[in-house]
Amino acid sequence: MKRKGVDEFPFCVHLVSWEKENVSSEALEAARIACNKYMVKSAGKDAFHLRIRVHPFHVLRINKMLSCAGADRLQTGMRGAFGKALGTCARVAIGQVLLSVRCKDNHGVHAQEALRRAKFKFPGRQKIIVSRKWGFTKFNRAEYTKLRAMKRIVPDGVNAKFDLNRYSRSWGAGGAFGGNRGLRPIPPEKGIFPLDHLHECDAEKKEYLGCLKSSAHKSEQCRHLSKKYLQCRMAKNLMAKQDMAELGFSGVKELDSTEDKNTESIEH
Repeated sequence: MKRKGVDEFPFCVHLVSWEKENVSSEALEAARIACNKYMVKSAGKDAFHLRIRVHPFHVLRINKMLSCAGADRLQTGMRGAFGKALGTCARVAIGQVLLSVRCKDNHGVHAQEALRRAKFKFPGRQKIIVSRKWGFTKFNRAEYTKLRAMKRIVPDGVNAKFDLNRYSRSWGAGGAFGGNRGLRPIPPEKGIFPLDHLHECDAEKKEYLGCLKSSAHKSEQCRHLSKKYLQCRMAKNLMAKQDMAELGFSGVKELDSTEDKNTESIEH
């Protein structure tokens, strides 16, 4: 049931291709029907959400040859051999997800059995893999419950996203879609996390850059402003590290004080 929210279906299981091959649109439809029929019978039509993860965009062609009597006069062999469209298929790689099902934890066994039955509609080898993620989201289950309780993420249909309004104050007067777009927060699973405090050094940065553009860019005043700006960044960087330690993110790397970065890395 694709209208169910992200919080209702925490369990997720995938059918993963273990071959590099073409999967026809007919095979995908047959697998969808087999999986859907078993889940409706065992769990109920509103108790799951099935998603086809590959799309048959590749067009197959055929160069038809006549096989009736006297057809050799009409055939031209390989002359003009570009065929007509016969069907479509999806080109899949090893480790690519074919089908995904999200449901409640008590229906997880039924979802795995439904995908096992769908396997017989495909050529080659497939594997059924239970996901560590919460539903179709990109968050681990423990991480999702933690961030959800802290209101760091908000539901977004069948998915979840970071609450960007928490950081709109660091984006300038334009809010979420204006101001300084360079300070847009980036989720932690991509390796970096927003530093809410770095925008507080904007005044020192502006003074320092203004001095550099002036004719006295090599003066003692510019060196003093440079030192003042770097000290501010180091202090705010320490505050950001303490904030992330409170959130439970460990292994924060030191921010290079010689570069003007708005984000810093996190090791998971």
